[in-house]
Amino acid sequence: MTRILVAASVVVVVALAGFSFHINSIQHASVTKSVQDSISSAGRQASQALANWMNGRVVLTNMVADAVSRNPDAVTAVLDNQVLTKEFSSTYFGDTAGTFTMWPDLPMPADYDPRQRPWYKDAVASGSVVLTEPYVDASSGDLVVSAAVPVNRKGALAGVVGSDFSLQSIVAMVKSIDLGVPATAFLVNKSGTVLIHPEASLVMKTLADVFPQETPATGATMVETTFGGRDVLVSFVPVAGLPSVEWYLGFAVDAEAAYASLTAFQTAAVIATVLAVAVMIGAMAWMLSRFVVRPVTDMTHAMERLAAGDLTVAIPGEDRRDQIGAMAAAVSVFRTNALERERLEGEAEEGRRLSDAERREREAQKAHDQAEAERAVKALAEALGALADGNLSHRIEVPFAAHIDRLRTDYNAAVTQLKSALQAVGSNARTIDAGAEEIRVAADGLARRTEQQAASVEETAAALEEITTTVRDTAHRAEEVGTLVSRARDGAEHSGAVVSKAVAAMTEIEDSSGKISNIIGVIDDIAFQTTCWHSTPAWKRHVQARQARVSPSSPRRSVNSPSVLPRPQRKSRRSSRPRTPRCVQA
Repeated sequence: MTRILVAASVVVVVALAGFSFHINSIQHASVTKSVQDSISSAGRQASQALANWMNGRVVLTNMVADAVSRNPDAVTAVLDNQVLTKEFSSTYFGDTAGTFTMWPDLPMPADYDPRQRPWYKDAVASGSVVLTEPYVDASSGDLVVSAAVPVNRKGALAGVVGSDFSLQSIVAMVKSIDLGVPATAFLVNKSGTVLIHPEASLVMKTLADVFPQETPATGATMVETTFGGRDVLVSFVPVAGLPSVEWYLGFAVDAEAAYASLTAFQTAAVIATVLAVAVMIGAMAWMLSRFVVRPVTDMTHAMERLAAGDLTVAIPGEDRRDQIGAMAAAVSVFRTNALERERLEGEAEEGRRLSDAERREREAQKAHDQAEAERAVKALAEALGALADGNLSHRIEVPFAAHIDRLRTDYNAAVTQLKSALQAVGSNARTIDAGAEEIRVAADGLARRTEQQAASVEETAAALEEITTTVRDTAHRAEEVGTLVSRARDGAEHSGAVVSKAVAAMTEIEDSSGKISNIIGVIDDIAFQTTCWHSTPAWKRHVQARQARVSPSSPRRSVNSPSVLPRPQRKSRRSSRPRTPRCVQA
């Protein structure tokens, strides 16, 4: 609880402090702007009055210059004027010849030359009215300002009229400025030299001497600095309308007085923060005690009673819908679990109170079931042993207990199916064996026929070799015939006597050609008949018979010899005309 209060207090303090800081910043800016506006308003009025006062003296000096210009011979009479004597401490005229006339007439050094004085040179250089910077009069000790006006006569410079006047009136005027708050007014020029100040020791000092810590500039921006050990707000207002000089009215406002209202607000904010924290702590302490601490304390007591075994205790806060209600629900679960545990323990105790008779009955039933199971296991083991020995006719005839009798029926059905399957396998094996025997016999016959075919191919090759030899002889005879023809042609060319020999030779050639044709026909018949006979069973039997009659002592005997060849082939050798061969069927 203490931590909650501390955390809440810190949050409130931070929030109020932030709010107060924000309001303080706004009010600080507002007060600063208000002071700036007051300085600007009062400064403009004071600077206007100061400029009017100074310009009045300048106008009076201009009037003196005009009078001197019109009356060059009556300069002293012009200067000896009651108004001038009242307003100016002295009025004077210096001409271009170096003559100096002053009223009141005061003794001057013998070597005094007005043409070498700054007021004379500045007026001549500017050609108009000039004001000098204030200076301390040696005789009176007052601040004095000189106004100088060039005098022209007939378009030429005749001299310069000047007047000296004290700034005591301006000092009094500056001191009389009221801003509504404690403030100090002073006059400075554009270089920052103090011309008028309530403290005489600061006159003709610079702003850096007056404000050494943070020196303000002669601008319109207000600066917060220190003066005389106090915080001040410094601002400047220009004095407009003065000839040849730039002066500024400065104001140093006491910061504590200017921000007095802000200080009061800060004090009020601190007091309000303290009061708010105190009220909040009291309110939160009361609310926490009523809505948190008390319910938690009651729930703690209820949990202690539950831990002690009191299951009739009421859980406080069960009807709440907040975190306290959630805690109460959790405690209620503990109570419910305790009640359930107590109920289960009662049921367990009731189970332990069962009678011995019921327990023995259950044990007897259990023993009976175990005996039935052992008998079933034994019968099944015997049946499996018979099956392992190859006895497929063995069956389990004695029924088992009702809940395991299906094991017996399933075993008997499985053995029956196994027997049928083995019988089918035996029948298929015999069929496969018979088919294998037939395949073996067919393979043997195929092997014998293959050997016979190989022998026939060898005989055919021998016959083709003899045919090739015959063809080669025929070709040789054809070459001889060609030779004879050539000789006959040569003999015919040499002598007609050889014609008869040529005729005879041609006759022989004709006979030889007929023989060649017969030979070629025989070759064709042999080739065709060989092809036909090799493809007939009769030819095969004929070849086998000839092979059987051939003596082993003459293995090189050709199958194409006259004693081996069949009749159709021998007949074709006797033929004298070519013919188309035909296959002879045996």
